[in-house]
Amino acid sequence: LYERKVRKLQPLMPLDMMSINFVVFFEKEIYETTSLTREKVLDIARRAARTYVDRSEDTVSILNVPHIYSWESSAYYHGYGLAELGVSQWREYFFKKYGYIVDNPNVGKEMTKMWTYASSYPAKKLVAMATGKKLSPNAFIREATRPVDEILSTARARVERLSAVKPHTGKIDLDGHINMVHGKKKIADNKASFEDMDRKYRAWIKKMS
Repeated sequence: LYERKVRKLQPLMPLDMMSINFVVFFEKEIYETTSLTREKVLDIARRAARTYVDRSEDTVSILNVPHIYSWESSAYYHGYGLAELGVSQWREYFFKKYGYIVDNPNVGKEMTKMWTYASSYPAKKLVAMATGKKLSPNAFIREATRPVDEILSTARARVERLSAVKPHTGKIDLDGHINMVHGKKKIADNKASFEDMDRKYRAWIKKMS
């Protein structure tokens, strides 16, 4: 399943960031344009589309994005792009430092420490504190442009490495109440324990499949 996903979707990975940039730079130009008119808005929308999504015909589809109309969410779409870059950089940092992420208590400790800062610092500073490097697109670009066969060989090596990693066997307590639902139907919760929720959810998945 993972291989099928990589082969079909990896070539499209750069387009996700371009779609984010589509919204970001459309909004930027809208807010920087003086004496804004209907014609100017449509022209900006078409030019942004040509630059970032390059479809066969001009489009003003950007005007369908709800963020640009709500005061509480306008002009912050760039946060999605920064988050993508930050996660890519942090993931690369962990793999270089430890060689693996799943069931790695050191990863958990570092992430927990960073999360305690919450919004105390700007995103760029938090990424630099977490990885020791300034926020940059380099890790994302490396991941987005890697050959499919290289991605799959790396994935196989990481799976094999997990056989030498001791999995967590203790009780799991996430200090929160979790409901697992399917539509309006409640499948399980962690009221009794995480393990109880896990068993019920596994049974439901088997029944559904």
